[in-house]
Amino acid sequence: MRLRRQLADILRIVAFHDPALADSTDGDDAALVVALKDRQGYVYCLDAIVERVPPSQQIEQALLLQKKYGFETLYLETNCFQGLLKTLYQEAIIAAGVNLRVIGISQQSNKIKRVSSLEPLIANGHLLFTESLSPRFWQQMTLFPTGKDDGPDALQGAVEQLKRPLGQISFHDNSTTGLF
Repeated sequence: MRLRRQLADILRIVAFHDPALADSTDGDDAALVVALKDRQGYVYCLDAIVERVPPSQQIEQALLLQKKYGFETLYLETNCFQGLLKTLYQEAIIAAGVNLRVIGISQQSNKIKRVSSLEPLIANGHLLFTESLSPRFWQQMTLFPTGKDDGPDALQGAVEQLKRPLGQISFHDNSTTGLF
C-alpha cells in the first residue's frame, strides 16, 4: 500500500547521461543517473551507473534502465564529442522499439558550482537516495570536489531538469529541435 501511494505521487522520471570514452584508465567515467520528482517536490536518485565502458555499452545500459523505470526522456550531455551519441541513441531506440526521446544538453556553467548546488537539497532532505546506488557513485559523492565528479555531475543534470516545470523543459543544444 505504501509503495502504491508513493508511485501515485510521481510527477516525472528522467535520466541524465554524461558519456565518456573508455579509452584510458585515468579518463572520465561515463555516468548515467535516473531520478524522479514527486508531487511534494522531493527528488529521489533511483539509480546511478558510473563506470568506464564503451559508448555502445552506455547506450545499452540506458535502454535497460528505461525498461526498468519507464522514463520517457533522457538528457544527454552534448559537449564536445558527446553530441555524436545522439545518432547512436536514435538507432538503438528504433531497434529496441522503445518510447524514449533524447534531449541534448550543452553544459556551460562551472561544474563545481553546478554540483555544489545539490548540497542544500541534500542537507534539507529534499534530495533522497536509494540504498542500492553503486559504490563508485557514493565514492564520487563523498570525495567531491577533490576526486572524480562524473556521477555527481550527472545527478545534478537530472535534478536540474526535474526542477523545471513541465512546460519549461530545457533544450540547450543547437540542433534543430533537440529531439529525434
